[in-house]
Amino acid sequence: MKQATDSGVYMLRGFCNSQAGQDKTLCVKYSMVYKFRIRVLQEGYQIWNEHNSTVHSSMEALLFYHHLILRNSEDGTYTLRFDPDSGGAVLCVTHRCQILKFRVLASMTADNRREFGFHHLPTVPKFGSLEEFIVHHHKNPIRGSSADGDIILKMPFQLVPRCQQELDFQQISLDAAIFTTGSVAAVSNKVARMRSGNFLVLRRSQQPLLQQPGESESTDSSAAAGAGVEHSLVVRDDHGSVRTFRIVERDTDLSFRPQKTFTLAERQELVTDRIEKMVHFLCIANKFLSPDITLLVKP
Repeated sequence: MKQATDSGVYMLRGFCNSQAGQDKTLCVKYSMVYKFRIRVLQEGYQIWNEHNSTVHSSMEALLFYHHLILRNSEDGTYTLRFDPDSGGAVLCVTHRCQILKFRVLASMTADNRREFGFHHLPTVPKFGSLEEFIVHHHKNPIRGSSADGDIILKMPFQLVPRCQQELDFQQISLDAAIFTTGSVAAVSNKVARMRSGNFLVLRRSQQPLLQQPGESESTDSSAAAGAGVEHSLVVRDDHGSVRTFRIVERDTDLSFRPQKTFTLAERQELVTDRIEKMVHFLCIANKFLSPDITLLVKP
């Protein structure tokens, strides 16, 4: 931490299973390294001092609340967290070195359906699910103030569990047949006979990645755990070529969610806590993998 050069860099101590006996602490680098003890209550997590009375439903929610996760992220990086006061959500977006917050309200229609829309923009369209709301603003800018300019959503960060449950409920149903086993060659041959946009996800057994040339051997168990398991996304692009992308699964060794992360090796800014969530995002974020790849939701 002392060697970190950027303000806002943070570390958590005491949350890994191997650190069970240590105090739970949040360390943050600014002009110096500040340490904050975290209190774990029945209701959730709280920074333990006289200035913070807010209890958060998860550690993710605590970090989002204090802007730590989004700090130094690229413009358009966003997260959605549940708002217990309104029963809706709060959308946090990085834009021009700021973190902007927008309240998303959930209201009921005359025919008893839920709608989601911005609190500060009552005239803009409303949507039947949080997912439709997010997808719309990936393609259409949020009209900010004259100083802020237009804001476009680009990259999702982790979502807190209660808000994610709402998204999962509305989520596009992925066909279980897209997940398969076998060799990359066999799966590639199968995808080659499909039409453009079709894909399969080759899931590997729980075995560590092969050591890359030039890497030193290590007997450290934490290093082995960090190596991860590599899955493959095999897709036929718009030109008929078969292309393979790597999805790396790693254990976090955390005592709270997420216990696992999935990272797209070719675009490492995309990290999710479930492989299904990553595939779902790639289906709705057209051209994210490549300008000539549009994944079909139903292969």
